[in-house]
Amino acid sequence: LNFSISLFIVIFAKRNILNETIKFMSVSQTIRKPNFYTDVKTYGKIGERFFQDSISSGLAGKGKVIHDVSDNPFWQQYDVDFVISDEGVSLNSVDSELFDENLIRLEVKVDTVAPRTGNLAYEVISHGKFGWCVNTMADKVIMLICNDGIIDGKIYAHEGHIIDMKKWKSFASYSYNCSFRQPNCIYNEEIYDFLFKIEELKQNKIIISTFSINSWI
Repeated sequence: LNFSISLFIVIFAKRNILNETIKFMSVSQTIRKPNFYTDVKTYGKIGERFFQDSISSGLAGKGKVIHDVSDNPFWQQYDVDFVISDEGVSLNSVDSELFDENLIRLEVKVDTVAPRTGNLAYEVISHGKFGWCVNTMADKVIMLICNDGIIDGKIYAHEGHIIDMKKWKSFASYSYNCSFRQPNCIYNEEIYDFLFKIEELKQNKIIISTFSINSWI
């Protein structure tokens, strides 16, 4: 019962925050030129494949397994691509698994703008809905910093950052409430976000680990 009430409160609160956030950003925005991936899904799938191949070998013999839920409608509504569990554990795609402390929920993202700007975008609104940063129930986000452009089905990756998503949400909320960080608006796509310097996220221990790649993936 307590779980059901908590889940209801989260959903209800998010709906109200969304309306207020849209109102705020519609009158307090900095317009910047759209710059998107040519095919977001293609970049995303390349990143997901690379991550899954990399981590699967690392989990071998440690009693852990990784579940690919990137095409599972239940998990996708909460922006979760992978779930790590103990061996022998099956996922039932139920609400309780969103808060199960025995599971690690992961989202994989590819950023092709960061190599030029040194920023990571905290997406708040996308097409009238919550952006993935607000919506995700992932514990950690694997952010792959890559060049723009696909050659022979591959993209060039510079490095990866492991982000503590709960900390980033808290930090972004503080930034918004204190109004010291102006939102960016990509008006053609109706996307609103906050920009954070990668170094700033490292200093605040939101990026908890960085790994070098420097290869085509």
